[in-house]
Amino acid sequence: MLVDQGSEKSQVKEIEKMQTKELKRVLNKVDEMRMQRLDLLTKLRDQIVQDDLTRLLVTATSESVSLDRLFADQLNKHQSLVGKISLKLFHTF
Repeated sequence: MLVDQGSEKSQVKEIEKMQTKELKRVLNKVDEMRMQRLDLLTKLRDQIVQDDLTRLLVTATSESVSLDRLFADQLNKHQSLVGKISLKLFHTF
């Protein structure tokens, strides 16, 4: 009977050890994903700040390109980063 209790306690400790290890792995992965998202958001923010449309808007004429098209083209430049951010938001491990 005493042997069974000792063995049972040993098994419980081993299970707790494995669960703790898995929890640490998951928390590390969450932290890694958070840092990746932060990095991508920072890059997107920097690109948007550096992207000055003033010159394009001032020189745009109705004959050259519609404003809707101009804005669509300019927003499209950032699509790759937006796509990466979207993937990271919905990524599961």
